[in-house]
Amino acid sequence: MTSPRHGTIVQKVLLHVTLLGWRLFKNAVGSAWHGIVTEEGMVSDNKGNWKVIELHRAHKITYGLRKGSSDLPGWRTVKITPDMVGERIAQFCAVECRGGGRSWRTSLYCRYRL
Repeated sequence: MTSPRHGTIVQKVLLHVTLLGWRLFKNAVGSAWHGIVTEEGMVSDNKGNWKVIELHRAHKITYGLRKGSSDLPGWRTVKITPDMVGERIAQFCAVECRGGGRSWRTSLYCRYRL
């Protein structure tokens, strides 16, 4: 039997925690380049053809929290004790989704298994 795909696990976790009143968001982490295209071309190697562009005023854009951060950061609502006026606050929480084939012991996060 094969392990479920990471995306499938994330979808199931998001559905489940929504029923608990949690608000979690997908955390895509990566980087891209932005600039004005001044030249375009194609390059071939043993792995195939690649489109190559030259950028003027190029700069790198990084997105997401940081490499190694949780898959699903967000918050859950918590009621404060009566001595704190009975208000509700948002408590930060994060879920790391792992399938059967991915190691979790090297991660700083707890495993969430369905």
